[in-house]
This record gives sequence, structure tokens and C-alpha cells, in this order.
Amino acid sequence: MTLLPQQLLWYSKAKDHDKLQEYNLADCIECGACAYVCPSEIPLVQYYRIAKADIREQQREALKAEQAKARFEARNARLEAEKQARLARNQQLAAAREQAQQQSGATNAVADALSRIKAKQAEQTAEKPREQILAERELKKQQARDYQAQKAASAKHKLCVLPFLAAPLKFQLTPPPTEDR
Repeated sequence: MTLLPQQLLWYSKAKDHDKLQEYNLADCIECGACAYVCPSEIPLVQYYRIAKADIREQQREALKAEQAKARFEARNARLEAEKQARLARNQQLAAAREQAQQQSGATNAVADALSRIKAKQAEQTAEKPREQILAERELKKQQARDYQAQKAASAKHKLCVLPFLAAPLKFQLTPPPTEDR
């Protein structure tokens, strides 16, 4: 096993975690010998520690993501199973209700009521011809016009009742008295 401190430094600065693992960064025991003999006095061990911590954090995040994905898939499977069970139970209950109604000889009261309502609505819409609808609209428009005219006449009457407010007021201004000295 050989460690290449200069390459490990380059890849740790570049945050190339795949290359760091390829060059066996995990085998470094962080003894500090490489930093001691470095002619440039580069703190190599500090870079390696930071890179190792980043790799551990990345692995931890990947593990957490994998666990979250597994939980999510398990939850979706559980919800789907519950939905299918609920659907099957509802179908069984509906079949049992229908069978009980058939055995008792009772008719479906809700369906009968709905059909009566639909028939009544169809009958009401069929009774009014287009001309009658137009005549009703014109009558309502005429009533609205009459109301507006009545409202306008009422407003005009109010102005006539108070004519003294409409007349201009006349004031006579006199200059103030002056004092003689």
C-alpha cells in the first residue's frame, strides 16, 4: 500500500471524492509525517481530515436518502393496500345491501325520487316556449325602466322642495373701520 500525498491533496482541494477513494484516502492514519516532511509546509493532514469528513457526510446523506426512499415506498404500498381493502369492503357491503333490498321486495326509493325530479324538470322546461320567455324578459325590462323614471322624478321633486338652498347667498362686505391718529 502506498499513499500519494500530493495527489491526495489535489483531489481533496478539488473535492473529487471518487478519486480520493480510488487513491485510498481512508488508509491514511493522519500521522502527520507527510506534512512534517513537506518542503512547502502545506498542512496536508488538515486537508485529508476535511476530505474524510466530507466523504463520511456524503455517505451518511446517501444512506439517509436510501432509507427515506424505502420508507416512502413502504408507505405508498401500505396506502394502496388499504385503499384496495376499503374498495373491496365497500363492494361487499353494496352487494349485501342490494341483495337485502331484493329479498325484502323494496324498490330503490332514491332512484325513484330522482327519476320523478328529472321528469318534473323536463316537463317545466318543455312547457315554456321561447316567445313566452322573451315576453317575460321584456316585462322585467319595462318594470326596471319605470322604476328608474320614478326614482328620477322623486329626486327632481326633492330639488323643487328646497329652492332656497339652490339660490346664491348674498353677503355685503364692508371694510373695517380705520382709526385716525
